[in-house]
Amino acid sequence: MTTLELFTLDEVAATFRVSPRKMREHVRLHPFYRILGRRKLFTRSDIKALYEALECPSSSSEEPAESQLLARSRRSRRCDSTADIEGRTDMSRTSRDGRV
Repeated sequence: MTTLELFTLDEVAATFRVSPRKMREHVRLHPFYRILGRRKLFTRSDIKALYEALECPSSSSEEPAESQLLARSRRSRRCDSTADIEGRTDMSRTSRDGRV
C-alpha cells in the first residue's frame, strides 16, 4: 500500500516559488485541493493539476504560425507608418527652399 502524501498551501507555494498569497489567488481560480477543518491540503495530483492550469508563456500554442506572421507584418507596418509620421513632422520644420 502506498502512503498518501499531503502538502499544505505554504509547501505548495514554495514548490511553485511564489508567495502563499499568490498561491491562494491561483487556487481560488483553480480549486484543486481537499479541506480538513480550515486547512487546504494538496495531493501530488492536485499539484500537477495546478501546474497544468498555469498559463503557457509561449504564443506558439495559441496562434497558428500564419497568424503570427500576419501580426508581425502589421507591427512592422505600424513602425513604418510611425516613421512616415515622424518624417512628415521633420518636413514641416523645413522651409520651402530646404533650410531648417
